[in-house]
Formats: sequence, C-alpha cells, structure tokens
Amino acid sequence: MSGKRASYGRDALNGILAAVEKINRSGGLDGRQIDLIVIDNLSMPEETLEAVARFDERGVVAIIGPLASRNALVASREAQERGIPIVLPAATLGGVTSPGEYVSRICFTNEFQGRVLAHFAVTFLKAKTVALVTETGSFYSRELARYFVNAVESSGCRITWRGEYRSRQEDFHDLVASLRTVEADAVFLPGYYGEVRAFLEQARESGLEIPVLGGDGWDVPFLADSPRGVSTDNYCGAHFAPDEPTEAVAEFTRHYTTKYGYAPHSLAALGYDSIWFVTDAVGRSSGGGREDLKNAINSTRGFRGLTGTLSLDAKRDGVKSAVILKTTPLGFDFIDRIDPRAVGVEDTLYTPVPVETLSS
Repeated sequence: MSGKRASYGRDALNGILAAVEKINRSGGLDGRQIDLIVIDNLSMPEETLEAVARFDERGVVAIIGPLASRNALVASREAQERGIPIVLPAATLGGVTSPGEYVSRICFTNEFQGRVLAHFAVTFLKAKTVALVTETGSFYSRELARYFVNAVESSGCRITWRGEYRSRQEDFHDLVASLRTVEADAVFLPGYYGEVRAFLEQARESGLEIPVLGGDGWDVPFLADSPRGVSTDNYCGAHFAPDEPTEAVAEFTRHYTTKYGYAPHSLAALGYDSIWFVTDAVGRSSGGGREDLKNAINSTRGFRGLTGTLSLDAKRDGVKSAVILKTTPLGFDFIDRIDPRAVGVEDTLYTPVPVETLSS
C-alpha cells in the first residue's frame, strides 16, 4: 500500500474490497461475513515476513498476496512452514509456488507470457528483428526477457540490439537516441510502470516510431493516461482488459469506476478474482481448517473469473489465457485474448470457456 509499487497494492485492494462487499451483502459464506485483515508490506521482503507471522497469530483462513514476485518468494516459504494457504494474485516469476502445497497462484507465469508476447510480435507486428531493453538487477525483467527471446528466436526473429536501464531511472534520452539508429521492427521492454512510463514519454518526444512491447508490469491506470503523453501504438501483455466485450467485465468495470473514480486494470481484476477463487474453494472444502482448504484450492479446475478461466497445474500455477493491450491517448485498448494452445502449450487442464459466459 506504500513504497515502490504502491499503485499495484491500491488497485489490488480496491478489487478485493469490491468482491468482499458483494459477497457480504449477499449473505457471506454460509451465513458468515468475510472479515478482511489488511497489512501493508511496504513492498519489502522483511515487512512481508512479519506480515505472514501476524496473519498466523490472527488465525486467518488464508492469505492473499503479496503482489511482487520477490516478496511472494519470502511469503510463500513462511506460509508453507506455518501451514497457511497463500494465494498469489500477480507474482509471475518462476518458482514462487515451489515451497510447497500450501502455495498457489491465480496468474499465469513469465514463461507463458513470454511466449504470448513473442507470438504477438511475430504474428501481429510481423517483426523480423527486435531490440531488447531490460532493467538491471530485476528478476522479473530478466526472466521475462529470457523467455521472450527464446520464443522469438525459435520463430526465426533476430535480437539485433540490447540495452539496459536502472531501477528508478528517469532519463532515457540516451537510450532512446540509440534505439533510433538500430535496425529493429519492435522494441521489447519488460519492466515496471514507473520506468516504462518515463521511457514511453521520452520516446514520444524524440519521435521514436518503433512499436514498443512489454509485459504485465506496464498495466496500471496512469501509465497510458500520461499528462505528457506516451508514444501510441505500443502494446503489453496483461491479465485483464476493462473494455473486453463481455457482460461480466462490463458490469465489474462500471461498478469499479463508479466506486473508485477510475477504470480497473489487471491488479484490480486479479484482486477481485482472488477473493472469489478462495471462497469457491471454501465452498468445496469440508470445513476442517487450513489443510482442507488447501486441498480444495489445489483441486481447482475451470474456475471462471474476470481474468479468464483458471485451472491449477501440478505446480499450483495458473493455467489460463492472457490479453494484449494497446496504448492510446486515452488509456489502454483491448486487442486480443490468447490462450495456451496458440503458443504451443498443450495442457489438458486448459478448458476454454467462451468469454461471453465468464462471470464471478
């Protein structure tokens, strides 16, 4: 709720609150109201560890969060040791569920979104050459870049240039100037919204015409809606699009926008889905406590959420589709939804449901 990634926490909590309000108003779970306990981890591993301990002391049924992968790694190990089911809404880094069976995530992984973004670059952008720009020292940026590069190169696309930037960097003029001299049909920029926004603003000012492509770290409300204006016709992978033409998405977007004053993005929808995901498992458990709930969570197949139809695989990772968004002067526009089979992921757990029927 504060710190470097506070925008993620705000949006996720708003989505969670919207779901809790809806469930409690309709009578709760078997007549019992959901009691939501919120702790701010400041987006720091040490604070995350303390939060899990405090949740255990309060006797929580389950933990939702944290959001960032580096904090999720810490929380997952601690929750597993304490035997608390923990559901990760947005931690896409590989291995965050590896501590054990009490850990699951409802989002897709970086490996999957790397394949999706490579597929989009090759089939939609028709890219034959790509420039790569990554954040120094970022697990997220490096891992997503690795999977993207593996996928595009296997499709015959070449990486012609590589550049780096630092966390919290504000001046990208030299980097953008270099890109203007590079042979590339697209730029791949796997990073977080703060630095990406500065990069896109300066790319627009400099007249860079190469489309820029990124991952789900871009998807926060104020990135595309920049007062200085970001370069348009750029794209990112995401979990949710508020303008996707489905009844459930439209209803949620109307309610969220009215309540909070801005349209929901991926973190809000993932927060919303995470509450419904846990309550769905509660309804299927025998009521015997955390272990029974953990077993019900891990057996989830075909859960229909705002962010897609979800099943958990043997690693308790989410098997689901992804969406592609496009930056415009007014925000993000929905472009496409891509399922695992389109990128060569043959998983029997993926059971697509027509998006018109998605609901929570």
